[in-house]
Parts: sequence; structure tokens; C-alpha cells
Amino acid sequence: MTLAILIVLGLFISPMMGNAYWVWSPEKGEFVNPEGEGKNAAEHLYDYAMQFFNEKNWDEAIKQFESLLAKYPSAPISSEAQYRLGIVYEEKSDYFKAFEVYKKLVESYPQSERFNEVIEREFRIGNLFLSGQKAKFMGVAILPALPKAIEVFQHIAKNAPYGEFGDRAQFHLGVAYKEAKQFENSVEAFQALIDQYPQSELVPQARYQIAESSYMRSSREFRDQRALDDAMKQVDRFLTHHPDSPTSEKAARIRQVIDEKNAEKNYSIGQYYEKSDYLHSAIIYYSDVAARYPHTKWGEKSAQRLKALEDPSAYHAQMDKEIDGTIKSLETELASLDKKADPKQYEEVSDKMERLKDRRNEIEKQKTGTLESRKQDIDRRERELKEKFKRLEKKQKLMGNNPSADFKNAMDRWYVSLLKEKEELVHERQQLSTWREELGVPEKKSPLEYLPFMGAGPAPVEKIREIDAKDLFKVSAEMKELLDKKESLYKSYGEIKAVDLPPAVIPITAGESSSWEQFASVQDDALRNQLVKLEQTRQKIEELQKVTEEKRNLYEKHYGRSAWLTLMQIPANIVTESAHAIDKSLDRMNPFDDSDKALEKKEMPELLEMQMHLKEQLAAQQTLVDTLTQAFDTELAVQEQKRLLAQIEQGQKNDPRELRKSIKQLERGIRIRYQEIDDHNQKQKELVKQLEGMMQASEQKLSVLGRTQKMIVAPLKGVRNFSRTFLFGAKSHDRNVTESAGNLSEDSPGHAEILDLKKEIELQSLLIEAKHVEITRLKKEVEIMKAHASLAGGYEFRSPLVKVPYVFLQEALENAKSVIPKQERQEVLIDRLDQETRDLEALKVRLKRMQSELEKRQNGSKEEGASESVSPEALQEQAKKMEQESELKREEAEHLKSELAALSSDIEIQRNIYRQEQSILLEQLDHAENSEGVEQIRQYLKVQAGPRASEKGYAGRMRDIENELAKLIQKEDRLEDKAVRILEKRVQEIDRVIPKVDSRVEKQDLLSERERMVDRLSQIQARRSFLAEELKRFQLTDTTPKV
Repeated sequence: MTLAILIVLGLFISPMMGNAYWVWSPEKGEFVNPEGEGKNAAEHLYDYAMQFFNEKNWDEAIKQFESLLAKYPSAPISSEAQYRLGIVYEEKSDYFKAFEVYKKLVESYPQSERFNEVIEREFRIGNLFLSGQKAKFMGVAILPALPKAIEVFQHIAKNAPYGEFGDRAQFHLGVAYKEAKQFENSVEAFQALIDQYPQSELVPQARYQIAESSYMRSSREFRDQRALDDAMKQVDRFLTHHPDSPTSEKAARIRQVIDEKNAEKNYSIGQYYEKSDYLHSAIIYYSDVAARYPHTKWGEKSAQRLKALEDPSAYHAQMDKEIDGTIKSLETELASLDKKADPKQYEEVSDKMERLKDRRNEIEKQKTGTLESRKQDIDRRERELKEKFKRLEKKQKLMGNNPSADFKNAMDRWYVSLLKEKEELVHERQQLSTWREELGVPEKKSPLEYLPFMGAGPAPVEKIREIDAKDLFKVSAEMKELLDKKESLYKSYGEIKAVDLPPAVIPITAGESSSWEQFASVQDDALRNQLVKLEQTRQKIEELQKVTEEKRNLYEKHYGRSAWLTLMQIPANIVTESAHAIDKSLDRMNPFDDSDKALEKKEMPELLEMQMHLKEQLAAQQTLVDTLTQAFDTELAVQEQKRLLAQIEQGQKNDPRELRKSIKQLERGIRIRYQEIDDHNQKQKELVKQLEGMMQASEQKLSVLGRTQKMIVAPLKGVRNFSRTFLFGAKSHDRNVTESAGNLSEDSPGHAEILDLKKEIELQSLLIEAKHVEITRLKKEVEIMKAHASLAGGYEFRSPLVKVPYVFLQEALENAKSVIPKQERQEVLIDRLDQETRDLEALKVRLKRMQSELEKRQNGSKEEGASESVSPEALQEQAKKMEQESELKREEAEHLKSELAALSSDIEIQRNIYRQEQSILLEQLDHAENSEGVEQIRQYLKVQAGPRASEKGYAGRMRDIENELAKLIQKEDRLEDKAVRILEKRVQEIDRVIPKVDSRVEKQDLLSERERMVDRLSQIQARRSFLAEELKRFQLTDTTPKV
């Protein structure tokens, strides 16, 4: 019975004993269960785990430390247990788990005495991963090392940026990114070290690493000239800052490699043009390489090719002389040798002679080839010039009755340019004949070759175009659909953005200024000074708003509330003086009736008013003609820049106030032209939609026969367009519409109206390009004026121009260029000049008729039955007075508009300053000790930072559109990538096929095809760079200060 009881008790107690932790208690002199020891249980459990730690029983130690941390995470001893657990994992060579444990210690126990030691241990672990030590997974070292190294160094840089290892961790983070071939992240990491630790001894090494990473990135990017240029810039920056650094020699070698790459690229382009008989283009590239990269082997080769092309007679004469002299010397040496006595040396000299003779034969062939290429180049340019003369003659016949002097001058300049080109060709042909005589190369009269024949298979170039044709067409179709959707989203984005939203941080209003008195108790000098700055900025905003309101009321009182003033209600970042746009000026002209009969019935004041109207209309039309005349005259911009540079050298305008005023005027002019580009772009889009509707209506009115004809030719046109799409990519929508309008037959319904609308679209394109040229010129003038200011006194002006991301600017310019092909631009410009100058002359005739009527009345007309007569002198004085008053009124209105635009810009600048100062204050509050005054400021700023309900609604809609646009931009980039792969595949196939083609014509077709595809690849690369910048605009984080 006793035995049975003991067995039952043993079965009951043994599970309890097995699940309990028993440790020796010196105080009690016996084993105790730590779970029942209250607050000392964690320490007892730590001592128990340390027994296994000291015995190096790592697995059991891990088990006990983890149990302690799970049960008592807040116990004082837990941070030490966390530290010991990390050491155990290090001893087991499980470095990633060790890092995870140390990471938790840093984040959970930042006050631990072990903090700095743990950071040091993390740094050592990061270096192990950087050296290639793989992390373990389930006990096996298989995980990649570099991602773990990046994670470790990121953690150190984030949690201990100002510690002993802060700058070193940031540097090693950049190294880890570079080893992982994440070169952009590498550059950012090294740049962060330079920015955050400017006094660190690692700064020179970081600058070198930036240069090297940029170069390595450029080596990976295919056809990315921007990456190579950026690498060159970074290398130059390093060599400038650290010319005596130990790594400066490495940097210089990288610079040499970059130069070799750039030189090789441009030399290859020159070779291509030379082989294609475009010698002028080849000379341009050879000259560039020889001048910019003389220290490279390609620079030396370019210099040789330049001599051969510019003066083949002298070049080949020199080469003949050198080779003949060497051969003569070898013949003398060979005659002195005994073939039997020294057969080896005799054979070596004989071989040298044979190689030189072969080289001389090659040079003889090169003579013929060089001169033949020159002849082909001249023949081609003569054919092109003949076509130009024909087009000019045709224009002169069609527009010969245009009486405008401006138009005549434009035609004369065109004719003179063609004569000059003709004289140059005559001179070149004479020079070619001279070279032939000097080199003894007769002119080759080649018969007709490569006659077409029936039954031939597809030409090599057609086979190239068949490569992935369907895929490329699919990409083009998807791109068209995407761009339509993107355009629609941009329109919605602009409409929402035009709403008058409050600033992200609402400025303090006048009624709240008294609340600043409650902050008098703030003891912190930095906080108090920042509060003063914030108050001063608020007062500036208040004063500017007050002045703006006064001037707006003044304008409305005297001139009424115009559409222009409505623009002043939208945010300042899109406020511009768009009323100056040419087309809008024309649209606002009042249509007065000035026929002869109508003039006779009008009273004198009405005639004077009409005279002023015609003068305004004439001035606007003259501006339009001047803009078109100078649209592509880049020489004018160059001359203006030379004039400004001359002023700098002569020391004119040294008054800083005058310089500030001039710079502001130029920058406002830039802002105006940006808005004008957007206006012209919007008008062009409206006109295109109108044109599309008219063409659809015209097609519906076609007869049955006309529709049948269109159906017959549609497949042929489809094949042609299909082929063009494969090669050049899809045309813009605007170009497709305008081309279709130009291809309409004359008997199509509404043909005349459609052509007029097409010309109006082309005018908008010309004006967009003209405004872009003006912006470029004005920006250069601003740079020159700022340089002038610096020379005047070393004062650096702060630009008042708020930079605005004009989302349509790049698209508008590209679309404008696509509407009118480059080769047709001059003719379209002349056509438009013809029309606008005719309109200008018509206005002059109307004004002259008006002035004749006025003179007639002033000189002799008197009203019958009037008791008092009005003398001609009085009438003239009255007219003069009315005109002066009108001119004065117009000038005052324009001056007020300019002031309002400037005030709106200044308000936006001050609001930005207010936001920045408020952010600084919030950051200071985060580090300030809690006190009553500090808490009052924090609560006050919470109220001030709260957005209005309407702003939240608009912000939400803006974010939705921005997210959708970002997705479309990313998809567009993916589509461009697909197109790049197809085009690169075709280029590679051409390179493979060309050596096997014997026909010169087919080879030339392939080369032309290759050039077009390379151009298309360059366009896509530029577009993708633009997309990357565009995407950044819609991935900005919310900058509203958080309290």
C-alpha cells in the first residue's frame, strides 16, 4: 500500500518538477524555482543562463536567454541578456542572427550601457558581410552577403549617426551599394556622408567613390550619354577638390577612359558619315574629336582623317613622301646585306619593304576613294540645292503680289542664302578638280548599276523591318492609348490645381497676432528668436496681401474686372501675364466697321476711337510678323549675348539696384513666355479637335464613289504607315491629323476651311518654338546679368522667379516640332509670313483710309447750321488729347497688371519662407525641454497646421490623379523599353548582315535604316530621361509639418 502511494505521488510530482527551472540560492542555501521569486526571478534566470554561457553550451544558453527575454522583457537585466544572446550567436558564427539581436537591443534598450559596444559589434558584422561572409538560413550559410551588409550599415547610420562609427557606417554603406552594383544608391550614400559629416577624414575618399560609382554606372547604361557626362563631372569635381589625394591618379585614369569612350563614339559617327558620303558632317565630328580629345588615340586618328578630307592632295603627298623615303632607306639597307651570311635579317628587311609597298598601294586606292566620296557629296548637295531653288521660285510666283516689305526681306534673305550655298559648291567642285590633277586621279565615269529586275525576293532592309513587326506595332498602339489617357489626366490635374487653395501651412492672420503675447514665458532663446522670425514673416505676408488687395480694387475701379484679374485668384505658382500672348491680343480686338459708307456716317469721336483701335491692332499684327520673322534666327540671339558681354567688359551699368531691376524684368519675361507656350499649346489642341471634327464631317459628305476610292487605297496607306511606325515609332496625334488634312483632295467638302484651320495649327507650332527660343535667350541674358552683378560688387542676387513645374512645356515643344517636319519648317514659315504680312498691309491700308477721313474733316468739313465752328486745329488737338489719354490709360493698366503679378509672386515666396521657418520651429520643439511655454507653442501650431476641409478634399483628388499619372508614366517607360529592345535587335541584325551584302545600293539602304533606328533610340533615351524627371513630380511626399 505504501509503495502504491509513493508511485502515485511520483507520477503526479515528476511532470511539475520537469517543467520547472531550479537554481541554487546562496541566501537560502538550497535550490529554488525562479518563477516564484517575484522581481528577482529575471536575475535568477539570467544567472542560470550564464552558467551555460560560461560553459560554452551555446544552444542551452540561447534557450535560457530567449526564455528570459520572452518572460521579462522590461526587467533591468533584460538588456544585458540581449547583449549576451548576441555574443552567443557570434560565437556560433551566425552573424545575421547576432545582428538581429543587437538591432533589437539598440531599438528597445537605447539607454543600455552596452549601446556603443553593440554598435561597434554591428559594424564588425557589417564588414564581415561586406567581405563576402554569407548569412545562415536554417544553419546553412547560403543567404547573399551584400544585402545584409547594406541592412547593417543602414541601421548604424540611422540609430547612431553621431557616434564613433556614424561616418564610417555611412561610407561602408556606399561601398556595399557599389559592390551590389546599385550605383545610384551608392552615389547618394557617399553624398550623404559629405553633407552630414563635412569634417570627416573620409570626405576625400567619398568624393572619389562618387566619381568611380558614377563611371561604373555609365559603363552599365547602354547609350546613356547623360550617365557618362555625369561621371565626367564627378571625376572633375574630385580632381578639383583633392588634386593631391592618393587616389587622384586613379581618378585621372578614369577621366582618360571616359575621354576615350566619348572620343571613340564621336569618331565612329564621323566614320559613318564619311562612308555615307556626308563629308561635311564627318568633318564636324572629326574636328570635335581632334580638338576636345587630342590626348586619346581617337583624337590622333581624327586629326589624320581631318587632314585627308580637308586637303587630300597635301595629305597624300606627305604620306607618299614618308613611305617612299622609308622604302628607299630599306632598299639601301637590303643592298648592303649578304643574303647567305645573314638570311634572317635579310628576310626581315625584305618583309618590311613588302608591307610598305602594300601600304602604298592601299593609299593609292584611298586617293580614288576619298575623291569619289567628295564628288558624291557635292553631287548630292547640288541636287538638294536645285530643289531648294525650285521651291523658292514656286513661292515667288504664288506670292509675288504680296506688297509687304517684311515679306520681301524674308524672301531676299532666303535667296541670298541659296546663292551663297551655290557659290560654295562651285568652289568645292573647282577644288576637287585641282586635287584630281595634283594626285593624278582621273574622274571616274561609272555606268548605271543595280537595275531592278522581276522576281527578286525581299530586299535586306525589308527583312530587317519584319523583325518583331507585330510586337512593335502593338507597343505603338498601346502608347497611343496611354498618351490619350495621360493627356486627359493632365487636363483634370491642371483644373484642380487652378483652384484657390490655402497654403499647406496657413499663415497667421491679423486677428491672431495678440496670441503671441502668451509666449512671453518661453525661456529658450533659440525658440524665442525663431518665433520673432515667424512673426516678421507673417507681417510681411499681411502687408503684401493688403497692398495686393488695394491695387486689385484700384484696377477694378478704373478698368473693370477683366479675365486677366481672374487669373490673380489662382495660386501664385501659375500666375503669369498671359494677357500679353499674341493670339489673345488679336482675339480681344473689337470688330469695328470701317467701310467707306460707315466712315461717312460716324462722328468725330467715333473716328478717333477707331483710329486708336486700328493702331493697337496694327501693333499686335506687327509683333506677330516680327515673331515669325525672327523665329529661327539664332544669330540674333548670339549677337545680343555678344552685346551684353561687351557691356560687362566695358563696365557699364555698375549700379546694383539697376542690375536687380533688369534681372527681375528678364525673369518676368521668362515667366510670361512660359505661360504663352502653355496658351499656344492649349489653343493648338482645341484647333486640332476642331479640325478632326471638320474632317469627319467632310468624310460623311463624300459621295459613294469617293468612299469606295478611300476603301481601295486604305490598305496601301495602312501598310506604308505600319512600316513607318516600326521604324520611327508612332507619330503624334496632332501630326497625324494635320497630315491627313493636307492630303485631302481639292473636291472634298469643306476643303478650304480645313486648310485654313491646318495653317492656324501650324502657326501655333511656330509660335511655341519661337517662344522657346526667346526663353533660351532670356535665360542666357539672366546668367550674363548675374555675372555682371558679381563683377560689380560681388553681390549675389536672390532670384524672385518662382520655379514652376510646367508639366506641358516639354510635351508642347515636342508636339510643336512634330506638327511641322524639320525639312518643311522654312517653307511653312514663309507661307505663314505671306499670310500675316498681307494682313499687316491690309491693316495699314485701313489705317491710312481712316487717317485720310480724319484729315478731310479736319481741313474743311464744318457742320451745317452750327452756331459755332470747330477749327481744324481744335479737332487735331482734340484727337491728339484723346489719343494721349488712351495711351496713358493703357500704360497705367499694364503697369498695374505687372505690379499685381510681382506682388503675387512675392507673396508665394514669403509663404514658402513661412513654411520653412515653421518647420525649423517644429524641429526645435522636438528637442526642447517640456515647459508651459513650449506646450503652448506646440498646441498653437497644431491649430495653425490643420488643413481646411476643402483643402483636404482637393488634396485627395490631387493625390488620386498624381498616383494614376505616376502609374501611366511607369507604364510608358516599360513600353519604351520594349521598343528599345526591338530596335536594338534590328541594329544588331544590320551589323551582322552588312558585311555579307555586295550591292552598294542595298548596303546604303541598310546604313540609312541603321542611322534612323539609332536616332530613334536616342530619342527614346531622351524621352525616358524626361519620364524619370516627370515621375519625380508625382512621387513627392507630403511636406505639411507634423506636430
